Amino acid sequence: MNETELLFTQVLNCQRASLYLDKDKQLSDSQISFIASVLKRRIKGEPIQYILGRTEFMGLEFKVDKDVLIPRPETEILLETAIGTVRKFASSQVRKLKALDIGTGSGCIAVALAKEFPGLKIDATDVSLEALKMAQGNAKLNGVKINFIQSDLFTFLGPKNFDGSTSLTILILL
Repeated sequence: MNETELLFTQVLNCQRASLYLDKDKQLSDSQISFIASVLKRRIKGEPIQYILGRTEFMGLEFKVDKDVLIPRPETEILLETAIGTVRKFASSQVRKLKALDIGTGSGCIAVALAKEFPGLKIDATDVSLEALKMAQGNAKLNGVKINFIQSDLFTFLGPKNFDGSTSLTILILL
């Protein structure tokens, strides 16, 4: 969706297709006021995702704010590559895999992986407690379970968790 579609689907609480099918819909004064305030913030350079407090990644909805980076389209390409790699293993092997998402931010990578592979064990770390809270909320929003750890890189993970001796580890570091 482009920015205009994002804005109007939120204001009208509708799906994208409704914007084009229900062309005669009238906006209320409060909706017009909200749109005007959003446009003022956009003119100042604030990203539409932060203004609306949400974004889409890999077809899933994520909440975002200034405490996390906005997921980029290029990250979707990276994740599609990781998903293709995991798919090369038989479905029975997925339960033996582990994934580590360092610097999880909004949790978009970990959540999308967990959604795609429910049996995958995923640890996601971030040094920021605010980012971890956002990621935990996004995991709950998308109905997945992830082990979130406040950590600066590998500090609190322990040496045996990802040594590769008992399972294949997928490491995602952005």
